[in-house]
Amino acid sequence: MSVRSGGSVKSFAFIGVAALAMASSAAADSPFTHRDGSDDGDTLVPITSYPLGESQSVAHSMARDLRWHWIERDLCDQIGCLIVENDTKFYRVAEFRIELVDRNGGSRWSRNQLLHPLLPSQKLVRLKVAPADSCDRDVMFVLQHRKTREKLVMESTTNFCPTPNADNVIRINVKKPEIIVPEEPQ
Repeated sequence: MSVRSGGSVKSFAFIGVAALAMASSAAADSPFTHRDGSDDGDTLVPITSYPLGESQSVAHSMARDLRWHWIERDLCDQIGCLIVENDTKFYRVAEFRIELVDRNGGSRWSRNQLLHPLLPSQKLVRLKVAPADSCDRDVMFVLQHRKTREKLVMESTTNFCPTPNADNVIRINVKKPEIIVPEEPQ
């Protein structure tokens, strides 16, 4: 019995030494300690959208966005804005086009007015600038389902003439009828 107990004590001691070595190496690789082994604070890097140490670029960007917001608001008060809101849950507005009238009286659709698709619950603000002779214009929205890629085309008419202190709001929403057949109780 003494041979067995000595062997198990040796294997237990070996496992203990191995665990201690692994624990010390794991502590050195811990994200809570510095590479030099010191434990001076947290080294977890936050997930940011800007390079660390360049917070001034974020501050400048926010100040520029705030300035643009106030300029846009003042212009909307002076000449009016068209606000397009995507109230759908599953569709993104892939295209927004305005009917253009040619000199000879023909009409065609403009290029896409969106820089990027308008996702659900986002809105777009555009200034209303149109000549007085063609205020009411047709607009077309192409919606695309986010998962199935199904496309829907919606058309409407809105006023593009400048109207101080009066904005036009277009809310886009898709409601599809759903048929539910209840199962008969057995």
